[in-house]
Amino acid sequence: MSNIPPVLEELYLKNLKYFKEKNPNIYEVMTKVTPDNCKITISDNGEVDLIYKGRHIYGGNAIKYVEDEVQEFNQINTAGVRRMAFQLPYPDLYTVPRFFQRHLKETVTAMYNEANEPLSNTLKHEGHYDLLVVMGIGLGLHISEVLDRLDVQNLLVLETDFEFISLSCFFTDWEDIYEIQSPTKGKSITIIAVNNNDPEVEQGSLWNELIKRAPHFPYNTVFYNHGRHKKYGDIIKKISEDQKMFLSLWGYWDDEVSQLNNITYNLEKIIQPNSLLIPARNTFKWDKPVIICGSGPSLDKRIDQLRSIRDKCILISAGTSLLPLLRNGFKPDFHMEMESDYSVYYSLANIEDKSILKDIVLITGIQSTPSITNMFKSAHFFVKDSSATGGLFEKQEDKLRDPTPTCVNAAYSFALHYNADEVFLFGTDFGFYEKKENHSKDSIYNIKNEYTKKINQRNNRNINNSFQSQGYFGDCFTTNIYFTTKRRIELSTKVKRYYHQFNLNNCSDGLIIDGSNRVDADTAINIEIFNEYDTLENFMSASRKIDINVKKVIHDRVIESIHDLANSIIPALKSMKCTTLETSKICWSISDFISAAFHKKYGDLNYFIRGSIWHYLLTGYSISYAVNPAVRENVIDIWRHRFINLLEQMPERLNDVINRERNSEDPSLRSTIRDELDGF
Repeated sequence: MSNIPPVLEELYLKNLKYFKEKNPNIYEVMTKVTPDNCKITISDNGEVDLIYKGRHIYGGNAIKYVEDEVQEFNQINTAGVRRMAFQLPYPDLYTVPRFFQRHLKETVTAMYNEANEPLSNTLKHEGHYDLLVVMGIGLGLHISEVLDRLDVQNLLVLETDFEFISLSCFFTDWEDIYEIQSPTKGKSITIIAVNNNDPEVEQGSLWNELIKRAPHFPYNTVFYNHGRHKKYGDIIKKISEDQKMFLSLWGYWDDEVSQLNNITYNLEKIIQPNSLLIPARNTFKWDKPVIICGSGPSLDKRIDQLRSIRDKCILISAGTSLLPLLRNGFKPDFHMEMESDYSVYYSLANIEDKSILKDIVLITGIQSTPSITNMFKSAHFFVKDSSATGGLFEKQEDKLRDPTPTCVNAAYSFALHYNADEVFLFGTDFGFYEKKENHSKDSIYNIKNEYTKKINQRNNRNINNSFQSQGYFGDCFTTNIYFTTKRRIELSTKVKRYYHQFNLNNCSDGLIIDGSNRVDADTAINIEIFNEYDTLENFMSASRKIDINVKKVIHDRVIESIHDLANSIIPALKSMKCTTLETSKICWSISDFISAAFHKKYGDLNYFIRGSIWHYLLTGYSISYAVNPAVRENVIDIWRHRFINLLEQMPERLNDVINRERNSEDPSLRSTIRDELDGF
């Protein structure tokens, strides 16, 4: 450090000492990284610049650069009102007539009534930043400048080049930064350091931090792109595109309780006596290419192409694709269902010749409705990676990864779970070019009878709320659930290819699927099979059973976790002040508790309650910012008391469901989520 001015050397050594004690990861970066690509210049009059790979980052004057940059950022973001990309929660959003959604609807209704005015998706932030994400550390000068000028409650900093982290320690007093953002002041700071040239890894590292911070992310997150870095701009754009996907994956208590009810019955009455848990991951592998079939509109145009390769592949029908496949003379090897809702039975009830199902193996989530298992040759259950109770009896590596939100995701996860080398997608459009042609003509969505009424009503609501995204033939209509399905296919593909190389062939015409090989409808597909085994027999022989006292294990752990959660959150809610700042703090602390301490203690049981808590936090957080300040205190107070009331009721209600005596005719096993049900 002989060429470094003593004052900067002293600051570096101070930071080194501080990070060694407070943040060992950053300390390790400082001690192991040398600035091979960076050079600091200091002019005779003290102006500092950073040269990175031959390029002057700050134009010769770092201080002036960051002052101007922060000033510009401040001018853009201090208008006092920020329009949000998401619709504000409103009473009619919650349509399920069960305990949680009914409770939340009553809460939102009371808040709107107290506000006494129409509310829009605007956030009156008054120059305060609840969650600011700074992309790039640079020399750290802009971070000091931001905190000098702006009130930031929670600060995330992403840096993807460790050289910058090390150099910033010569110019930025990080101990001061951490003191400004001290938890004792109700604030926080997190540095996300990723020394990787893969933008997907960098984006994933930031994403994994952001999703722990609901409802601030995605509802009230502001990004600061230091130096207008193109790579960081691309990351911000991608994260913004995936925000709706994140929201759509939040679970509800009512769904989780319904699934738990099914799981208890399935484990006690079906799985344990019959060895019907899918094989462990390392005990089975596909010996043929795998076809996954959805019920998108392009399926009708691809029937001959599908027929040309059917006999050389394993065919998996996903959800509503089973009916059009059967009508066109195909008999799948496996059929995938995932939903816990009884509406799945209504869908299968439309199959004209149900005897053919006795030649098909059903693959279904352990939370699925028991009513469909006897319809098939055999039923084999899987545990999804986000299953709250699955961790009580299934190893993490044997769970299906990312099998939600649709049956296509589950079928794709099933194929990748056993290392398929070649996957073909048919009817997986995830969109449509004409709103009247949104599914295969032979699907359940083009049948009108007592079984399909509710299914088609839900489909029509989705179609009416569609938006456009890029398709293979131009703009393509899609919905939140379809777009989420598509994005999860893409993410699953990228993750799997880190461990296993495979070909993904998209024989569909809707949304573009990144990472897939596009196959035109008139393209001949050639497949060679070298080692052919009896796939079904191998699969059956590797299936498993479990031997546990299911009801006792679930009761002891799940009830305990909900009691613990309520006892941890209620005191903080009772003592909070009814201001937006306090609401933001309490929402942040509750979300942090769930993702950290609660998750550490209870593991996957975190998934049982997390989404519901996020929904309630989002309601209080977003509406408190949208209302007139004159009524804000009363609106927040309504939310606070209602939230406490919810938490007080949850343990006893859950206890009643778990200890319920069930048989195959139990109404709780034969009702859809939109049916009112006593005790649920």
